[in-house]
Amino acid sequence: MPPLTPAPAGLEVLARVPLTAVPTITWPVLPDLPESVWVAALRVLRALAERTQPCHQSGGNPVPVQGSVEYAAAFEEWRRFPRWRRWVRRNGPSPKLGEWFLLAQVDTDDAVGMPWWYAGRLYFMIRSTELAARRFDRVYHVLQCD
Repeated sequence: MPPLTPAPAGLEVLARVPLTAVPTITWPVLPDLPESVWVAALRVLRALAERTQPCHQSGGNPVPVQGSVEYAAAFEEWRRFPRWRRWVRRNGPSPKLGEWFLLAQVDTDDAVGMPWWYAGRLYFMIRSTELAARRFDRVYHVLQCD
């Protein structure tokens, strides 16, 4: 089946790969936990993710490579919008991390030729209020890698 829209000249098109949806369990990362708990939790997450490599997903909680994906998305939002810069200056850099929703998590996938640096993951995040309003121009991407 040909693509709906042809790729622009000079752009490499990745091979089509069949996907299968598999239910899984995810849990939120809590940024106020001690570092020792973070390290242990990331080890468990990585061990689970290694059993299901690559770890692509839609919805649920992100499986982080480095730390809070929600915090990184909030930081990107802060950089993009001056109103958030003012908010952060007054209140600190952690505005309502629980409001972020994972649209998609795309893992490094050697079978398709999609490396994100070294064993990285690409996350597409949106605030739940923006998702409800269908404001997909407010989607932020976060790249994390080992």
